[in-house]
Amino acid sequence: MKIIDGKMVVSLGSDLLFHAGSAKLSKEGTQAVKDVATQLAAIPDKRYQVEGHTDNLPISTAAFPSNWELASARAVSVVKTMIENGMTPDRMSAASYADTQPMQPNTSAEGRAANRRVAIVVVPDLSMMPGYDELQKVSQ
Repeated sequence: MKIIDGKMVVSLGSDLLFHAGSAKLSKEGTQAVKDVATQLAAIPDKRYQVEGHTDNLPISTAAFPSNWELASARAVSVVKTMIENGMTPDRMSAASYADTQPMQPNTSAEGRAANRRVAIVVVPDLSMMPGYDELQKVSQ
């Protein structure tokens, strides 16, 4: 678990989780997601968003017309596997960032590999933020 851009994140490289151009979890990927799901499910009162990320190499297949669809399908695949392994659905969401948030430059194979990832982000509890009560009054 790391802090990235102010978010608490568990980052999993998609090369471990998925074969190239696929949103079906590999055997090793399934086990990794099961392990993470078991640990996160045991933490009460936390919600998680699974983010799909790709490198900047375009994909254009019938199943995935762009990197947006591939990243989205991968995030949903991880969410479903987490739910199958103890996470309650009301604590989960999925998002796609495609190639818009690279961790490294896409100028090398290593950089592109680092950018192909699924991140499990702890959704912050905004009720703990200073000024929350004032915001609640304004939004009513």
